[in-house]
Amino acid sequence: MCRPLRFLTLLFLSSSLDAQTITVTTTADEFDTPSGSEVSLREAIRDVADYVNPTTTAPTTIDFASALGDRFCITLALGEINIGAKIIELVPPPGRLTIDAGGNSRIFTIGDADSSFSIV
Repeated sequence: MCRPLRFLTLLFLSSSLDAQTITVTTTADEFDTPSGSEVSLREAIRDVADYVNPTTTAPTTIDFASALGDRFCITLALGEINIGAKIIELVPPPGRLTIDAGGNSRIFTIGDADSSFSIV
């Protein structure tokens, strides 16, 4: 059952050139390559890699389209979402986003041996 997150900010430390924003436009759990006309949370996290550059530590922000409504749920049909060693700020407005793995997996797998991160 989808329950709203009150606040979620994930900051994963690595390097990128300039701050970029990727907007999630669908609640579907899809993994198209390339993303296509709609961008899922899973695709947005994958696409952060396109903005990485070792010269700075500016984050890539993943935000959510207002067209998704006041409250929405992302049900993970494809299992947990892998987050590598990139800078990501995932900042949905408080109480708007629910991510549900249905008890079948974790929601996120974070990092590798070279990643550094904090969850605020």
